[in-house]
Amino acid sequence: MTEATLQALEGLRDLTTFKWYGISLLLIVFYIYSKEIRLARTTGNWDALFCALAVFGMDFFNETWNGWVMHLTGYSAFWTVPGETALRTMVGWNLEIMFMFSLAGFVFYYSLSDSTNEKILGLPEKWVMAVFLAAFAVFVECLLNIGGHLVWVYPFWELSFKGVWLIFLIG
Repeated sequence: MTEATLQALEGLRDLTTFKWYGISLLLIVFYIYSKEIRLARTTGNWDALFCALAVFGMDFFNETWNGWVMHLTGYSAFWTVPGETALRTMVGWNLEIMFMFSLAGFVFYYSLSDSTNEKILGLPEKWVMAVFLAAFAVFVECLLNIGGHLVWVYPFWELSFKGVWLIFLIG
């Protein structure tokens, strides 16, 4: 196994390593979900909440198969997060990432206009925003990779032109 994988496995789901700021992050997530649920009950529009849950669900799916890659290869997952964290829940997932993805769907939802006919540069707004937000997420992942916080070891999944495209398409 790679050094990053061994580091990511160390303390995995070990509650003795839990950091207190995780409680504050959890409260922020609860607050936002509470506000969104109240708004949805008032308006009858649950789309923002469904969007947030869908994004979180897709990340959970991605993190699950990523863990299976590590388990089946006995070498490494496609990505690992070996550094400090409030709590590591999977080799490529930690509390901070979980909370980020639990809120990202709200950002995606509120980035779109209410109109289904809106265009940006002559292209459908939903497609432009989807590509822009995905590209921004990959840019952030590249910065995390450069800083050693998000480790990629496979040659087809790395900080290169060909590797970034695969990360963009799958992630």
